[in-house]
Amino acid sequence: MPVELTFEACVQDAQEYGSDDVWMVSRLFFWIRREGAVSRDFSADLSRVGGDKFKGIRISPPPDYTGPMAYADLRQRVGEFEIGPIEVGPPMGTPMPLEEAEFDERSVAYFRGLATESGMMMRVEDGRPLRGGTRPTAHIRLSNNVFVKRRTVTIEGHPE
Repeated sequence: MPVELTFEACVQDAQEYGSDDVWMVSRLFFWIRREGAVSRDFSADLSRVGGDKFKGIRISPPPDYTGPMAYADLRQRVGEFEIGPIEVGPPMGTPMPLEEAEFDERSVAYFRGLATESGMMMRVEDGRPLRGGTRPTAHIRLSNNVFVKRRTVTIEGHPE
């Protein structure tokens, strides 16, 4: 049974998610559109799962938001953003089980899509790019960056 999943944002390399000197752990935030579900408070749901990570960042609520907001953690070795393998944790807070391999593939594509074509990421603080351009991820540690980029995909879901 196909489901419409919308990625909303990513917090990259946060220590409270498990990042350390060896592993970079990032968190993707997403929700699944549910037909006939009552509209929910997008901002409250995002704050509930994202804590203060989105404080001061204005994210326009999608008009068809049914929530709840869910998340999944991604783990990769420090410095291997471009080519290294990424482990995708199970989706947390979703009302519906998802087909694991397809969810993992779409999550990694979304995460890597936050980079430019050359595999570079911008240093962002409080939602604003800092001056100085981009830096190769192998040469700099990008911690606690918040990326907001809405992307909707259709993936296989399983009835509960």
